[in-house]
Amino acid sequence: MKLRFTFLMVFCLMAFAASAQLVDVVTDVSKPWALALKDNDLYIGLDGSGGKVIKIDITQPNPAPADVLTSLGFSGGLDIVGDELYIGLYDFNKVSKINLTQPNPVPVDVVSVAYPNGILIHNNYLYVSTDNDGIKKIDLAQPSNVVTYAKPANYSFCSGGLAIKNDVVYFTMINSISQSPGGLFKIDESQPNPAATLVLSGLDTPFGLTLNGNFLYVAEYTEVRKIDLGQEMPQAVTVVSGLNGGRLAAFDGLDMFITQYNSNKVSKLTIGQPEFSTQPSVCSNAMSTSLGGASPTGGAYSGPGVTDDGNGETFTFDPAAAGGPGTYTVTYTAINGQTATSSVTVVASPSLTSSSTPNTGANDGTATVNASGGTSPYTYAWSNGATTPTITGLANGTYDATVTDANGCEATASVVVALAVAGDDCTGAQDINALFGQPQNEPQTSGLWNNNGATATGDPAEGFECFFNSDGLQHTIWFTFTGDGNTYRIRSVQCDATDYINDGDTQAAIYTGGCSSLSPAACNDDEDAGNNILNISLDLATVDGTTYRMLIDGYGGVDGEFCLEVTNLTPSAVVEISGTGIEVFPNPTRGEIQLTNVQADEVRVYDNMGRLVLQVQKPGASMDISNAPAGLYFLKITEGEQVYSARIVKE
Repeated sequence: MKLRFTFLMVFCLMAFAASAQLVDVVTDVSKPWALALKDNDLYIGLDGSGGKVIKIDITQPNPAPADVLTSLGFSGGLDIVGDELYIGLYDFNKVSKINLTQPNPVPVDVVSVAYPNGILIHNNYLYVSTDNDGIKKIDLAQPSNVVTYAKPANYSFCSGGLAIKNDVVYFTMINSISQSPGGLFKIDESQPNPAATLVLSGLDTPFGLTLNGNFLYVAEYTEVRKIDLGQEMPQAVTVVSGLNGGRLAAFDGLDMFITQYNSNKVSKLTIGQPEFSTQPSVCSNAMSTSLGGASPTGGAYSGPGVTDDGNGETFTFDPAAAGGPGTYTVTYTAINGQTATSSVTVVASPSLTSSSTPNTGANDGTATVNASGGTSPYTYAWSNGATTPTITGLANGTYDATVTDANGCEATASVVVALAVAGDDCTGAQDINALFGQPQNEPQTSGLWNNNGATATGDPAEGFECFFNSDGLQHTIWFTFTGDGNTYRIRSVQCDATDYINDGDTQAAIYTGGCSSLSPAACNDDEDAGNNILNISLDLATVDGTTYRMLIDGYGGVDGEFCLEVTNLTPSAVVEISGTGIEVFPNPTRGEIQLTNVQADEVRVYDNMGRLVLQVQKPGASMDISNAPAGLYFLKITEGEQVYSARIVKE
């Protein structure tokens, strides 16, 4: 049998602590049970008069009920999605729907389900509370796809209350058809095997649920109470009392509508003061979205680090803009101008340092992250599944670590385990011929190198006299290539290095001859020491067929990662502007560049990693690189068939 007894249904359009008086909206409606609101039309499911759905215009002072559907039997709940009204038909064991835009809508069956007493549509799923068979979840795109959540033990009947917050389904249970204690339960659908768990017991015959913001409103036998879902241990707080069989709450506007089953009428309670639910803590390194939950919805949020999302429900919080760790007041202004406040606490996130040792070829590399700050203890999760601060037995590659502190705040790091340098001496020099012989002015970049752990054993005693304040060779890597008669620019660059060699400060010496009879050929310490550009950059006119051997070291013994960049300058096709009469000035520049003695068709600007950052057609006598960051840039100036190159430093 259907659970029927003296009760009232509550349909809240905005619920707060009530102090106003109930005002009758419509009378002489036979046993109103279910409610749903669309715009200004309030749809009411009646048990009396043979079962029907009526509607009233809530903007009218004395609205006249109009029949929508008749001969429906007991009501099994209402819900509206778009222009469609879904109707639970308890006596007919099904859920149907009608199109509200039609003047004479004809019900269309949606699904058969035994004894529905409450319905809710969410994300194209129909949730149905049934008397004895738990909660049904029905895929509206494929109604045969049904999931059943069993009713909890120790309670006899699902009583019709349904609400969903994120992935959590809330529902009500009672024990008998007379006034008796009931319970509020939840099912977390994000879990692999979701099952009902108790949220709150001791409720007085709960029959209805409605969610507004973070507040869950429970219609009980004698009152409507609300629960702040932002609280760790939620408690039910009375909104309105003195009722006789509460049934449901729902929200839109500033009025709470109450259907009184035995009095055959719908009443209204106007309440004005908004409430702002408890907010979760925010990690200092994480932008937080979808905070809020104030009731009534429809207002706006403001405060330090707060950006209102414009949907009347949520706000985005930027902990850095708010001021970092600390507690900040957020104000919610409702549509009636009344305000409420809550606070957001920003907790410090952990920070990480990382280190690694290379793989010597036997998968013996290591990677370590060290956490500090935040709140200990920390948990570790590596991309290879490890859960310790240091991981061992590693092949070369990148390993990602996520560290979580006791507050749930996370910090991440990527640690590169390099392959131990096989080119630690001249005889094991690494072949980089693939970087040579490529098209002109197209920089070729090597993979990642790391001189950490390299030595200077067996290295020559000369050929590096250009090194500034040289204290000898310390962590050298050797490379080899064969000349082809072209001129090349060889540089060290940062590329994807996460442990870039200190300040990029590399040094290079190039030799010809065998490892036992090396003859110095070229040397470079800094690209532009005066402007603190400390990576190597040297131009080498190669001799066709000659084998070259190049060592790279870090200035002052520094080590770390770097890549090599080789650019074919092809001097026969590209002319450096010195000696041509062409001038590019001022150099250094703050942005404006003057071009004289050239009618450029095009100027391309490359950064010191060979990336095109600007391309200007027909620049005339000047161009502007103000938007480029400070650093060294290379200009490729095309005039007719001739191409010129120049370097310029942006301050």
